[in-house]
Order: sequence, then C-alpha cells, then structure tokens
Amino acid sequence: MADSRLNATRALAEGIARLDYEALPEKVLLSAKRCLLEIVSGAVAGRATAYIRDMDLHMAESAAAEATVIGGDGRRRCAEQAAMLNASSAVVREFIGGHRFSYSMPVIASIPAALACAERAKASGRRLLKGMVAGIETHARIGMAVLPMRREFHPHGTVAVFGAAAAAAAVEGMDAAGLERVLDIASVLPVFGHRRTTFEGGTVRNFYPGFAAYNGMTAVKLAMSGVTGAEDGVRTCFAEIAGEDGLREDVLLEGLGSRFETSRNYYKLHGCDRHLHGAVEITKKLMDEAGEGVLTPDAVAKVEVETYLRASRCDSKRPVNALASQWSVPHGIAAMLVLHRSDAEAYSEQAVAREDIRALASLVEVREEPSFTACEPDRRPTRVTFHLKDGRRLSGEVPIASGEFDSAEPDEVLEQKLFEKCFSLFKLGGMPRERAEKVVEKVMSLEQLSEVRELTAMLARP
Repeated sequence: MADSRLNATRALAEGIARLDYEALPEKVLLSAKRCLLEIVSGAVAGRATAYIRDMDLHMAESAAAEATVIGGDGRRRCAEQAAMLNASSAVVREFIGGHRFSYSMPVIASIPAALACAERAKASGRRLLKGMVAGIETHARIGMAVLPMRREFHPHGTVAVFGAAAAAAAVEGMDAAGLERVLDIASVLPVFGHRRTTFEGGTVRNFYPGFAAYNGMTAVKLAMSGVTGAEDGVRTCFAEIAGEDGLREDVLLEGLGSRFETSRNYYKLHGCDRHLHGAVEITKKLMDEAGEGVLTPDAVAKVEVETYLRASRCDSKRPVNALASQWSVPHGIAAMLVLHRSDAEAYSEQAVAREDIRALASLVEVREEPSFTACEPDRRPTRVTFHLKDGRRLSGEVPIASGEFDSAEPDEVLEQKLFEKCFSLFKLGGMPRERAEKVVEKVMSLEQLSEVRELTAMLARP
C-alpha cells in the first residue's frame, strides 16, 4: 500500500523556496550578517593552521579560479574547494556560534557554501543574504526535527550538508521542485563522522563541515544534471539513519516562514565549545567578586562542577591538544584561573602543555545534575563550587551562558563583544586592524554590495 504520509522534504522545500529577501525581517538580516562576520573572521584565524594551509596547497594545481579561500594567498579555487576550506578553517578556533534548539551550528556549512556560490555567480549582497538565511533555516529545522539524533554522529558532517545544499540552491535561484530534488540527493551525502574524534583531539573533525559544504554544493550540481534521490529523502534516507526516533514533521514545519531560526542563534564569546561557557563565566565572575589574591591557583583545593548532561561529558582532565582542550571543562576553568583569559590563547597548544594548568585541571570534578538536564534546551544551567585550602567555599550559578538571542545583556553590548572577538580573530590570522574594520563595515552593509567580490577580495592576504 502506498505511503500516505506527508512528503516532509517537499513541504520544507516549498517553504524555503518561498523566502523573499524583501520580506525578511531586519532582525533576521542583522543576525545573518553577524554570523557571516563570525565565519570570515574565524576562517582568517584558522587558515594559519598548518594542516589547513597544507590542504589548500594540495588543492592548488587542479582548481578553477571561482572563489576565494579566506585568509589564503589570493589564489582562488573552484567554489566547492573554497567552501570546503573556509568551513573547515572557520571551526579550528571554536569561536563560531550555534543554535541550541538543534544542538548544532547551522551557519557552519551554509555560509561558506552561500559565499562561494555567490562569488562564482558574481551575485549581489542581497542574493548572498537570502542564500545564507535559506541554508541556516534548512539546517536548523532538520536538526530540530531529527532530535534526538544518534549521539555518535557529529552534526557538522550530517545535518550541515542540508544547510549547504539549500544555501547553494537559493543562490542558484532554484525553485521549490528543484530544491526538493537537491534535498533528496543531499540526504545520502552526509559524512557520518563520529563525535569521538572531537573529545580525543582528532583534527579530522574540523573537516566535517568542509565536507558538508562540498557535498551540499555537489548535490545542487547533481540535481541540475538530472540525478535523482529517494523520495522524501530527509525523512527516509537521513532521519532513519541519524535520528533515534525518525523525523518529527511538526517540528520541521512549525512556523516556517514566520519564525526564523536564523535570529534564534547564539554567538560564542569564548574560544571553546559552548558547553564550557557557563563554567568559564562563573569562574571569571567569582574571581572578580573575590578580589585580587583570593581565588588563585595556589588557593584551590578542589572544584566541583554541576551541569547538564551534554556539558558533563566534557570532563577530560588531560586534553591531548588544542582541539581537545576546547571540549574540556577542567581545562577551561584552569586556564581562566592561571591565564585570566578565555580567548584562543587559553585553548592553544602552549596552554595545553603548561604544567600549572594541567595540575589545576586535575582538581576539577564534573558531574551531571539531572534537574539541569531537564531544563534543556530552554536553559542550560551550570553551577561551580571552589573549595579553597583555607576552608572557604566560593560558588556561583548561571541559568544560561551569555551571547544568546534571549539573554539579558542589551543587544548593543552583545554586538560590541562580538565585534571585538572578531577583531581578535582577524589579528590572529595576520589581518591589520584597519583592514579588519573595513571588512566589518562591508559585512554589516552587505545588502548594499552589487557584487559579493567586493567583500571576498578583502579576505585573502594581499
């Protein structure tokens, strides 16, 4: 008997294809531009990493000159290669924001794919913005609809392929029927990369979003060439593999076209995974409140961290490298106490190798608090208690880390923190402040660009 269920892939494609730039709320456009700024600054910083630089060199000979490798030497690659490198380098420093309702980062492949396609097509800033929003919305909604996703699969390589595919399709101007074909094809193109690589410091994890961007863009070319996929591929080929309970079509389609996930993202203000932010912010607050000379590394006897389940898994006391340290609550607390910072330097290879940080991290115990887990995703509480050698206890708790769309801090304060973070990433990648300020200006006035190349030309090294 024929399956009478709704074709969820088709319904999603029809909703995404109806997105009109002129009808997008200003808040959504502002969020998209801020997300683009995170991506390009993160990619500038990450491009200096040896394995990213070497991968770029391996691609150099056969690539067509279509799109810019951000932070590169100015030689362009084919659009798919540029998007792959840009998505991969952007996550090296773990500064790119995400979306707590889908437990993923909808910008991570969507924006690099949209940017490369827009540059290849000589598209305007408005066309790029529409492509970014289409990709982010598609990724976020599919991510929410397949929850709980099998824990072994990392979203950077799985659901991110849909964001890249939808972003590329939107820039190419595909209609609903075309986007449906693209999503059906993309449903079998994820990289089912294991989360274990992250905790063990396997840097192949940083290429998951790169492959997602590449494969999503390839899905568009396949669809244009007449290739087809399985019917309702998001529900079948993807959700049957990735989701523990399949696809929740009500979550996929609720508020489509009226509620924008693009404006419900968060920004990372610390150089580590989101699950560490609460503990890091509590540590800094307690240090400031206690005053100089009170909460110091030598004064600490032990540290107790109570948090929600996903954060409690970030409990490694001896991360093996910079990547692994970005997922270690003990390292994050220790680095803050020793270095008084939570930027990229706090999660560098040099910081990982410091014996004083390692010794302090060994005193940190992390455990799940079930009542905190029950608050997700609306809140992500964390409590940190420092037991000092003189018998005193210092404790603090946050309901959710800073940088969220619904956090208490004023938007202008959040934007200023975001800009300063991005400036620090540009500097880390060798971009002078004056040039970085011009990049920020271009990004924040993206809708005024007649051609995206006006921006991308500024993102490679002179």
